[in-house]
Amino acid sequence: MSQAGKERSDQKLKSLQSMVAEAFEHLSKKYPDLRRRKATLLLGRHYAHPRSRVLMLGLNPGLDEELPLDLECQKENSLLGDPGDTEIAYWRNARRLFATTPRLSAVLEYATFSFCCPFRTPSWSSLSSAQRRDLIEESMPTLARILEDCRPEFVIAAGRTAQRILTDRLRPPPQVKSRSRRAKGPIYSWERLDLQWRHLDFAVLQIPHLSRANSAKKLRECGLWLDRNLAA
Repeated sequence: MSQAGKERSDQKLKSLQSMVAEAFEHLSKKYPDLRRRKATLLLGRHYAHPRSRVLMLGLNPGLDEELPLDLECQKENSLLGDPGDTEIAYWRNARRLFATTPRLSAVLEYATFSFCCPFRTPSWSSLSSAQRRDLIEESMPTLARILEDCRPEFVIAAGRTAQRILTDRLRPPPQVKSRSRRAKGPIYSWERLDLQWRHLDFAVLQIPHLSRANSAKKLRECGLWLDRNLAA
C-alpha cells in the first residue's frame, strides 16, 4: 500500500473507532454488563485496504469474559492460517473454509474482517428481543460507515442472521437485484444476493454460522462455491 493509501485507511479507521466508542458508551449506560465484555471491531490486519474487494462480517464477537475495548487492526488475520493453532471454533472453521483453495486464501489476505455488531455478548440468541434490537440499532451507523469505507464488491456474511441484518436493517433498505441459493439446511446453508445500496452495488455471499459449522466436508463444499463466486 502506498503511503497516501495507508494514511487514508488510517483516517477512516480513526473516524470509525470514534463512532464505535461513542455507541459503546451510550449502550453500556442501558446495559451495564457490556462494560465487562466491551467490543471488538476487527479480526484482521487491514481496514479498507485498497487492494481488497471483500468485506467479511460475522454477527458479533461473542465470549463471556472480561475483555478490553479492542478497536485496532490485529497483528494477524485471525480467520486465516492453520486451524490447529486456535481453540476458538469460529476462527478454526473460518480457517478451514478459507483454505479450500489457494485462490480463495489469496483473495481474503487483504479483506476487512469485522462484524454486523461489534459489541460482545455471550450468546446472541439468549438476549432479550429488546436488547438485540438496541444492539442492532446502535450498530447500524457503524456498519453503514464500514460499507462506505470499504466499498466492497463482495460481502461475506457468516450466518443467516448476519445476512438479514444487511438486507433488513440497513437504511435506506437495500434493493435485492437477484438471489441464488446454493444449499439449504439448519446449519449448512449458503446463498448469494446481489444488492444495490446507496451508490454501491455488491454481492452478499451468505455462508454458515462458523461457530456451529464443524463438518470439514461441508465447509469444503461451501469453500468451492465461495471461490467460484469471488473469482467471477
